[in-house]
Amino acid sequence: MTTETPTRVCSCDACVDGGHYPSYAYPTPRMNRVVKAMWTKSLRDGDFDQGTFYLTSRDADGHEKHCCLGVLCVIADVPRTLKEVNDPGWDADGGGGDGAPARYAYGIEGSTGTLPSSLAHDADLQSPNPNIPELRDRANLSMDLTTLNDSEEFTFDQIADIIDYFL
Repeated sequence: MTTETPTRVCSCDACVDGGHYPSYAYPTPRMNRVVKAMWTKSLRDGDFDQGTFYLTSRDADGHEKHCCLGVLCVIADVPRTLKEVNDPGWDADGGGGDGAPARYAYGIEGSTGTLPSSLAHDADLQSPNPNIPELRDRANLSMDLTTLNDSEEFTFDQIADIIDYFL
C-alpha cells in the first residue's frame, strides 16, 4: 500500500521538510459563518482593547483587556465570574501573569485562557483554542490563536484576517 503525499508548492531552503504543502491538502474545518462574521467584525471595530494571557483581565481601575478568544466570549454573552488576585486558586493557574489584579472565568468550566468547550462546540470550532495548521512558526510547528495573540503579538485586525481566511 502506498501513501500519497500532497504536491509541494515550493522547494525553498527555509522549509524544514523541503517544501510547503498547499492548504487544501489538510483543510481546517470551517467554523459557523454567522459567528465568524460577528467575531471578526468585533475584533476589527476597535471596541475591545487587546490583552494577553487571559480571555479577559481587569486592571485596578476597572479597565478590561481581552485576548482574541475573550472577545468571542463577550459577544457570545457567555456567563462570567470575576476572579480577584486573592481568590482561592489564583496562584494555582498561573496568577496574574499580565500584571492585572483580576480576570474573568467564563462558562461552567471557569475558562480563563481558552474558550469554554460549549462555546467552541456551538461555533463549530475544532477546539477551545483553534489551531491553524496552515500557519507555521520557525520550528515548523502549527500555531493556535492564543499563540498568535500572546506570543506572536498579532493585532486584532491581523487575527481577524486569519480567522476569515482559515476558519
